[in-house]
Amino acid sequence: MQSTQPRPCGAQFGSISLKGQLRGNRPGAREGRRRTDSQIKLLKASIPSAHVAIIAGADHHIFLSNEGDVLRGIHSFVGGLN
Repeated sequence: MQSTQPRPCGAQFGSISLKGQLRGNRPGAREGRRRTDSQIKLLKASIPSAHVAIIAGADHHIFLSNEGDVLRGIHSFVGGLN
């Protein structure tokens, strides 16, 4: 029997757009920003209780470019679980 209780969900997204930078307007940067924004909206619509952290200025490999931010986000999410 499956539980109807919502499961916790934590997600972290890197976004260069939040600092107003598109890395010198490199090809594909604007499309990448739109895709990321779309993924965030879809996640929030699908799982309204999701804990979503957006890390400004992060590279594709968020943990490598923003290790401290990622760890703080994880600790915040886990600390809020009962």
